[in-house]
Amino acid sequence: EQVWMQSVTAIGKIGPDAEKAIEPLCNIFADRSVQKRYRAAWAIGQIGPDALPILGERISDSSTTQRAGAIDALGWMSGSAEPATELLTPMLKDDSVTIRRLAVASLGKLGPIGHPSLAIALLDDDPQVKTMALRDLGRAETLASPLLDSMTQLTRDESPAVRAAALIALGRGMNDAGRLLDLLLNGIQDPSPNVQGAAAHLLKDVDGQTEVALAALSELLEDEERPTRMAAARALGALRENAADSTDALITALRAKRSEQNENDENQLTERDVIAGALIRIGGPAVPALLRASSTSDSASKQIPVALAGIASKASAPLVEALKADSEQTRAGAANAIAAMSPIPDSAIGPLNECLTDSSIIVRTAAINALAINALASQNGNSQEWVSKLETLAVDAQPAIRQAALVALDGTDDTEASLEVFVDRLSDDDETVRLAAAVALGRSETRATSALGPLLSIRDDKLADIRKAVVDAIAKTSNRDEEIVTAVTELLSDPDSSVRVAAIKAVGDMEITSV
Repeated sequence: EQVWMQSVTAIGKIGPDAEKAIEPLCNIFADRSVQKRYRAAWAIGQIGPDALPILGERISDSSTTQRAGAIDALGWMSGSAEPATELLTPMLKDDSVTIRRLAVASLGKLGPIGHPSLAIALLDDDPQVKTMALRDLGRAETLASPLLDSMTQLTRDESPAVRAAALIALGRGMNDAGRLLDLLLNGIQDPSPNVQGAAAHLLKDVDGQTEVALAALSELLEDEERPTRMAAARALGALRENAADSTDALITALRAKRSEQNENDENQLTERDVIAGALIRIGGPAVPALLRASSTSDSASKQIPVALAGIASKASAPLVEALKADSEQTRAGAANAIAAMSPIPDSAIGPLNECLTDSSIIVRTAAINALAINALASQNGNSQEWVSKLETLAVDAQPAIRQAALVALDGTDDTEASLEVFVDRLSDDDETVRLAAAVALGRSETRATSALGPLLSIRDDKLADIRKAVVDAIAKTSNRDEEIVTAVTELLSDPDSSVRVAAIKAVGDMEITSV
């Protein structure tokens, strides 16, 4: 078969002088091999106009394979495009949808001379025929007004594939920017994600209409329909830095109190995720507005640092600078955004350390969190200097700082001093601090074993989460003394169900039989 393929290829390269091979090659149209039929059609097309008479006969043959082969061959006759088009055009009304699709494909290969015929295909009842015709027409540099009108009508076709293809074709061939913008904005509101995506992609190339597009898309961010709002956000993101003027509108949409239909589905993006993604794509120009927005604590507080961190290198310099801003919310927002960066820029480490002594609790807490993340990611992050800072912060006057320091200290390498800090904080006046200490001590068997006595002393703590943390820690040890067994079995009757469940698990893990 390989020899046959090479022979047919050689015949095609001979061109018009291979006229005697036309009929034998046409007979290959009945062969079962798709590759052979394709190669024969290509070779006939290279031979040229001398093949037109026999192809005219075969294209009217009762056999679908003969008609298909002839149609394919005519598509290769760019040098005889006009007569080839005349033979192909009637095939656009063939009863067989396969034949109509093949005819569209061949007409598309013949170039502009086939465009008037492809207009017929736009009226076909088969979505694929229309889609194929639209794709071919979309390659044209200019399109006649009647064609544009027909394609415009297809933006309202019942098939999403056709609507998307029509928008793409118009995006390339329609010179009326205002008219095109209207069509694309309608596409943004289409129920099909494919149509929305096509419209969003094309918006960035509409000349001279950016301001109008931004205004319209910003308005759509307030639409009653959630898919439309999300599509508008995606479209603004597709415009990248050109959508900088819509940053405030995106942040407003981020703050809107709307229920998320898929907020519990980890595989689906929420509306806020999409908006944050759009802000990230806008990039550096969005940073000032995001920093201003970080001064307010609201429903957007989680996404704003994510957006700032996503902008990464473009945002690092203004974020580091924002650590010194007048607003404590801005300083805290900058620290949280830096914490979300991977890796945290070296230029931020010094300013973050300075924030550990900030007058604001929320700034100090954010700085501890950011530096703790950096410590976990850095080979030298858990240095004695950093551990010592945390041990000092763990006895700070502010409970929030003590709690944050203990959580951070929990992630560092164990030291005797740190163990003493955890044990000491078990008697803290603040329950969040006691909980952080109990959880940290239950992180390993070594810690839990060293602190068994102090842990047992708080097994009756008023906070259920602390009692549960004590049970979890005790279960980590290998100690089965009577006092330990008694403590665990007593917690089987705890009024809180989470503590009882933890105690049941501990009984099993410790293999306690005398319950």
